[in-house]
Amino acid sequence: LTATLLITSSTQGARAIVNGQDKGVIPPAGLEVLLSEANATVQVEASGYQPKTQTLTVELGKSSRVALNLDPLPSVVVVNCPPC
Repeated sequence: LTATLLITSSTQGARAIVNGQDKGVIPPAGLEVLLSEANATVQVEASGYQPKTQTLTVELGKSSRVALNLDPLPSVVVVNCPPC
């Protein structure tokens, strides 16, 4: 028995990692992943964004969904001013 998990993210180019396995880029309609266990750890990451991780319990034989939208990394400005 398996469960279907639909992973969505509004962050373009975000990748999904489920239980430590890279499942690829999440398309606009979402990424469907089959789970053989009731517990799953989902991480979504993209360049320039803070990754997000969520642990969830799904019901085998059913479909579930999770939306993980990422926040941009804070901008860093470096000013070099030797002897200012």
